[in-house]
Amino acid sequence: MFRTQYKLRKREGPGATDSAELSIPAGPAQEWSVLNGELRQALGLLTPEHREVLVLVAGFGMSYKEAADICDCAIGTIKSRLNRAREELVTTMNGNPLN
Repeated sequence: MFRTQYKLRKREGPGATDSAELSIPAGPAQEWSVLNGELRQALGLLTPEHREVLVLVAGFGMSYKEAADICDCAIGTIKSRLNRAREELVTTMNGNPLN
């Protein structure tokens, strides 16, 4: 396949490049940048307790026990805060402001 493409380009001559090859897709990087900004803003709207648990468990991949030890609370409290944080984050990211 590589040789075939090489031969075709050689026959077409220099500068005869497909215009599709020259286009650089900028969409996904821009979309991620916007999403990142929206996510940061939504995280900022969470309560400090919810944000802390979400970052520890979802961001750093800590176990509930590890997060509970850091937050000095029960594992059930971590699970509850994480669930509420996720719900609030989804609500905010979907365009519905938090109460």
